[in-house]
Amino acid sequence: MIVLCCKLIRVFFVILKKGVKYNGNKMLRDIKRPEIRNAA
Repeated sequence: MIVLCCKLIRVFFVILKKGVKYNGNKMLRDIKRPEIRNAA
């Protein structure tokens, strides 16, 4: 949860500072999710 908040803060900072257009798909694609491993 903290990682997501830090990511959002960085995104908003860049948007405000550089005037970059927000791309939600890119933001979600950059988040690394741990893979769930099934125990057999």
